[in-house]
Amino acid sequence: MARLKPFSSIAPALCSTALLFGGGAHAQNASDSWPDLTGNYRPAVDEGLSPIEDFELGDFAGLPLNELGLATAQAWDPGVQFLPENQCNPHSVPYIMRSFLPFQIRYEDGNVVIYHQSFEQVRTIYMDGREPPANAEPTWMGHSVGRWEGETLVVETSHFKAGYIRTNGAPHSDQARLLERYYRYGDILTYLVILEDPMYLSEPFIDFRGARHFPGLELAPYPCDVRPRPRVRPRPQ
Repeated sequence: MARLKPFSSIAPALCSTALLFGGGAHAQNASDSWPDLTGNYRPAVDEGLSPIEDFELGDFAGLPLNELGLATAQAWDPGVQFLPENQCNPHSVPYIMRSFLPFQIRYEDGNVVIYHQSFEQVRTIYMDGREPPANAEPTWMGHSVGRWEGETLVVETSHFKAGYIRTNGAPHSDQARLLERYYRYGDILTYLVILEDPMYLSEPFIDFRGARHFPGLELAPYPCDVRPRPRVRPRPQ
């Protein structure tokens, strides 16, 4: 998989974040020598690191939507999620790490694997640099390749299905690519998310989240066929 192009236009703004997330590249070849990101996590909502999203329809402040992206978002009907054929469609990979539901990180077979309570999705981050299969079709979790830069896990993801950035209809396409940086300090896991989308975004969308480690936390089953209605307020008249 080709790596994301350098984010030259936003590099100055990320300099302080890069310093926070560790030093230069440092290869790790065996999971027993990797920095320990494993464990069960709950998004740190009460600590302000992972706010619960509660956006009104039509509120796309802070999102660099282009003309097509804005038109697509404004035309979105939240009721489409509750059609029978859509009840068990999970969140796509750009949103699922921004969900308020817990998740678990494991090291398995030389890869990093994330188990999500949300729709019981399993995301494998390949640490051997493997390319996606030829003519690979998009999936909800896409194809993720990871590497270590100091204590920071850097993940690049492509080949994921179209979905939304926010649950009020702000879209991303299946041409989007995702860059993530994960760093753990004590019980807090922080992750920087940069989303590029040539179809719907005029520039990269950048977000920052955090989650707290809870050793005794268990992931509950997710009954997708009775999922609650989205936290979306009515579109202003």
